[in-house]
Amino acid sequence: ELRDCIKGEDAIAALPDEDCWLFYCEYPPEDEPMARPITAAQAAELARSKEGDWYLVDKEFSWTFAHTHEEQCGPYFCRR
Repeated sequence: ELRDCIKGEDAIAALPDEDCWLFYCEYPPEDEPMARPITAAQAAELARSKEGDWYLVDKEFSWTFAHTHEEQCGPYFCRR
C-alpha cells in the first residue's frame, strides 16, 4: 500500500502487449537465469500463473508487473 497500483485481474488486464524482462525475486527455476527477456505472449501466459515470486518490467523500466506466491496478494501493476 506504499504505491498506487492496479491489483488482481485488473493488473493482468493492464499488462502491456510488448516484449519485456522477467526477473525472479529469489530462486529461479532450475537452469534459468535470475533475469531474461521474454516475449509479450510469454508474459501474458506467465501473468496467469499461480507460482513464484517474480516481476516483469519494460526496457525503459516505465512499468512493473509484480507477482507473489501468495494468492491473496496481487498481482500488481504500476507505471512510473
